[in-house]
Amino acid sequence: MPTRRAVLLGLASLPAGCGLSAPPRQAPGHHVLSDRIHGKKRQSTLIVPEELSGPAPLLVGLHDAGHGPEAMHRDAGWEAVCAKRGWLGLFPVYEKADDKDDNAYLANVLARALAMGGGDRQRVYVVGHGTGGRRAYALGSTHSGLLSGIAAVGSVVRFATHDLGFQDPDGPALSVLHWHGGRDEVVPVASGEVTGGDHKTRLVAPLDEALAPWVAEFQGVESPIKEPLPAPLQVRHWAAGGYEMLRVVEPEAGHAWPAHATGVIAGFFARCPPRTVG
Repeated sequence: MPTRRAVLLGLASLPAGCGLSAPPRQAPGHHVLSDRIHGKKRQSTLIVPEELSGPAPLLVGLHDAGHGPEAMHRDAGWEAVCAKRGWLGLFPVYEKADDKDDNAYLANVLARALAMGGGDRQRVYVVGHGTGGRRAYALGSTHSGLLSGIAAVGSVVRFATHDLGFQDPDGPALSVLHWHGGRDEVVPVASGEVTGGDHKTRLVAPLDEALAPWVAEFQGVESPIKEPLPAPLQVRHWAAGGYEMLRVVEPEAGHAWPAHATGVIAGFFARCPPRTVG
């Protein structure tokens, strides 16, 4: 019997002419999507900008703990980016305690948003802040075939212990941007301890060590970035085969979302190679 993941991957990759009629694109504005996963009701907001003429990229924004979707689409400026670039925006409310349930939910609602918004399945980007960034890495690990690129700000990439699972990529490769404050008081940029929602304290792996498997997935080679970012940002960049890993550390920044990161991440996503779908 096929797994839930296999079914979701198959549905998301069905070609347009396979005999299934696609629903009409929703009108511009905010649309609430409701799902029930394992008996839990989940909601997300799909934002369709004005004047979309063809299949549009989909931006999925995942909020930090203690915040809601508005922290991403309003406060971090992603709704404005989507309106300017002609992208769909999907901003879920999600559970943080169970990685497996969250990945099933996110993959399911992502497929629905693509269908309802007339989205381009080859260009799906996921960005998260804090806990939301951790969720972006988890989804990128188990469902990278649905995504073109992920980005995280102030997030744990992986723990030094492997008790949470979904820590490293499982292919196919995708582009990744990681942005971190050098004075992040919640998630240390080097190695250090962080307390999770289950009130357990775990050791965070050093940033560059944690990012190494994502670079290895596309056999990246360290190289200068084509459009250098201004000082004092500390940047490392790897590239190969059209994929990129961009690691940015802002020495004096803390855990809060940096407003200037939004434009950099949007430009990074625009460079990601389209995902090949069946």
